Amino acid sequence: MRRSAIIVSFLAILSAILLACTPGGPIPTTTTVPDTTVPETTVPETTIPATTIPAPTTTLPSVAEDCTARGNNADLHGCDLRSANLTNGNLYQANLRGADLSGVTASNLNLQGADLTGANLSGITLSNSSLYAADLTAALLTSGSFTNVNFQSANLTEANLSGAVFPSSGFYAATWSNTTCPNGVVQSTDCTVSSPT
Repeated sequence: MRRSAIIVSFLAILSAILLACTPGGPIPTTTTVPDTTVPETTVPETTIPATTIPAPTTTLPSVAEDCTARGNNADLHGCDLRSANLTNGNLYQANLRGADLSGVTASNLNLQGADLTGANLSGITLSNSSLYAADLTAALLTSGSFTNVNFQSANLTEANLSGAVFPSSGFYAATWSNTTCPNGVVQSTDCTVSSPT
């Protein structure tokens, strides 16, 4: 019995020494891990349609930041100028694209070279003013009164002049293309603009 007690003591000491000398702690033992296999599933095929992403474009905001600006090259696109005092004003080469000048009364207004594309000038009363070389593409000049206004070299492509009058106004070298003339007829040749008697 003494001999078996010595062997057991020896084995206990040996185990303690081995455990102390093994890096990383106790000697690993074999363990059974339960089966954790995920069952196989089928994912249906999906087709993603091709999409064309347009290139970013720089566009102007719908209305200029400062609708009180005046002077050469003023940016007034999309502005509501119906109550603005434009008499003796200078809007030389101004950007007035899509601006609303309907019902405005002004005289001695310089709009030479101004961009009035798509602007609303319906019912305007304009006298002794210049629209020399102005771009009035698709602008509304309906029922306006333009007395002694210079339209020389103006672009009137697709402009609507229905019901407008032009006493003493000049249209030398103006561009007419799909223009609605004062009589309501659309044509691409000079409109007959008559002065009221």
